[in-house]
Formats: sequence, structure tokens, C-alpha cells
Amino acid sequence: MVDEAQWFYVADGKRNGPAGEAALRDLLRQGRVTANTLVWCDGMLDWKPLRQTPLAEAAVAAETPWTPDGTGGPGAPMGPVEAIISCLNKYFQFSGRASRSEYWYYQLFVLLCFGLFFAFLAAIESPHPLVSLAVILVFLAAVIPQWTAAVRRLHDTDRSGWWLLIQVVPWIGPVVLLVLLCLRPTPGRNRFG
Repeated sequence: MVDEAQWFYVADGKRNGPAGEAALRDLLRQGRVTANTLVWCDGMLDWKPLRQTPLAEAAVAAETPWTPDGTGGPGAPMGPVEAIISCLNKYFQFSGRASRSEYWYYQLFVLLCFGLFFAFLAAIESPHPLVSLAVILVFLAAVIPQWTAAVRRLHDTDRSGWWLLIQVVPWIGPVVLLVLLCLRPTPGRNRFG
């Protein structure tokens, strides 16, 4: 069995490692190292940029599809908590791209929150008027990031955010919008990032 090469890399001015090739590829996908990151492994005379090593193909591929901030290429796939935090952090941000996971995990979160909230309201016999005001405020607070995430999701498929308006067309509009929000992202960069 051949041992995997152990790589050292420079990040934030410090030497890090050792890391196997698979771990280094993961760091590339996460954006923690780039094609210009200096790396070294046994057999090399000096530190070199990652793009000048046998891992150059992975380095170039990792730079092309997306960046962690969602501004270049398809939005990064996210877990549920990361997606919720991302959507709330981009509250008024209509620019950029959002991955399918970012958009749909946030939609699920909002659906579950409203489901629990309305179940709570149904359990109360006569809610206080402030509870009704709270429902309206929570709804308004959740709707804005839903819209911005939907626009960024449409950008991920290389479509303008104005496509959201198609949902006003009875019967057909919401179905078309649902299909558009489920489409795969455009590979690499598009006109939105």
C-alpha cells in the first residue's frame, strides 16, 4: 500500500499541516486555501504555490465553481444551521447567488417555525391582541429574507430576480417559479457572480 503524501501549507502567515491530499482538496473546496497558497511536501526542494504542484488540477477546479461568500460561481452547499444563519446574515442582500440547500433549508426552517407558532396559537383559547401583533411582526421579519434568498437562488440559475413576479399568474405562475427554484445552478461564474 502506498502512503499518501503529507502536505504542509501556509495560511494566515503560519505553517499548517501535515494534511493528506484529500484533506487539502477539502480545504480548497472550503476556500481556506487557494491555488496561490504556498505548499510543501517531502521530495520538494522549496515551497511552491499549490497551482504548481501535482494538485494543480484540483486547485484550479476549486477556484472556478464557487467561493465561500457566494459571490463567485454556484453558491456553496450548506447544512441546515449554516443555511439559516446565511439567509439571516444576508437579510437585505439581493445580489450574489444562493445554493439550493441554502434556499430550501431556510424555507423549511420558516415553515417549521410558523407551524409551531400556529400550533401554539391554536392551543390558546383567546390570544392576547399583542400575540396577533407578534404574528404579524414575525411574518414580516421572515418574509424579507425569503424574498432575498429566492432572488439569489434565481441568480444561481442565471435568471433575474424579476422572475419572482411570475407567481402572480394564476395556477401556472407558482408552478413555474417552483421549477425555477429547484433547477441546478449554472456551472462556474454567470452574470450574477
